[in-house]
Amino acid sequence: MQSLTSVGLNFDTALGNSNYSFATYLLSAGTHSITGVLSQSALDEFGSPLNATVGGLRLAPVPLPGALLMFLSGAGLLGCLRRRNASVAA
Repeated sequence: MQSLTSVGLNFDTALGNSNYSFATYLLSAGTHSITGVLSQSALDEFGSPLNATVGGLRLAPVPLPGALLMFLSGAGLLGCLRRRNASVAA
């Protein structure tokens, strides 16, 4: 069994280390459940397995499809108002 050096709770270091699990998923809109299985336990200072793990997820928010429609509608409305004000001022 391969021994891993502990990175403590520094998740950025663990994500950058190929000895630790790492995955990238492109998920569609909706509700998702991400689970995992502990295949190798962390070891305490005496080399005994703890049979416990700590993990972290880095998530990026994805705007809802309706948000794009609202943005485009608002941008169009602002464009119309600006055009109208420019023609009134001329």
